[in-house]
Amino acid sequence: MRAVHVLFYQPQSDDHWINHLVTTFSPPYSHCDIQFDDGVASSIYQNETIYMQAKSFSRNNYKRISLTFTDDECGRIRKFCSTAHTSRIGFDLTGMILSYMPFSLRNPSDKTFCSRYIAEALRHSGRPEFSTLQPSCTTPSSLHAILSCNNKSFIDVSEARMRRLT
Repeated sequence: MRAVHVLFYQPQSDDHWINHLVTTFSPPYSHCDIQFDDGVASSIYQNETIYMQAKSFSRNNYKRISLTFTDDECGRIRKFCSTAHTSRIGFDLTGMILSYMPFSLRNPSDKTFCSRYIAEALRHSGRPEFSTLQPSCTTPSSLHAILSCNNKSFIDVSEARMRRLT
């Protein structure tokens, strides 16, 4: 079994206004990332393309949910992330704004936003519990709520092991 971490960012008072706008409609998280057990993380930020690189989540306002996957499931997630990174998938501001709607209005293949991207990555694992995710309607906070309710997939990652990852 392999650990995959989904990290959720809760903005502080001095953060960029867009983070606060996101949390106005769907509190408390404004961003999410995925991190593999070797410390490589992936996500997307406004006006950028998908990144995939080693990353430290040392800021105190990240909350981590860790999930277990088989090697094959983890490999499918990582391949999805790697392909999105090398394809230089860009940020979808319109899609992010529309993600607060209860139905999918937009789903371009060349653009995404953080919570859609992470939900799609989890769907690529092939796990049945992620098959019902609607990535284009997923906000960071709604993804956190979904993962928090689905506790059968979680593992307890010790703080010592997490320090090695960051």
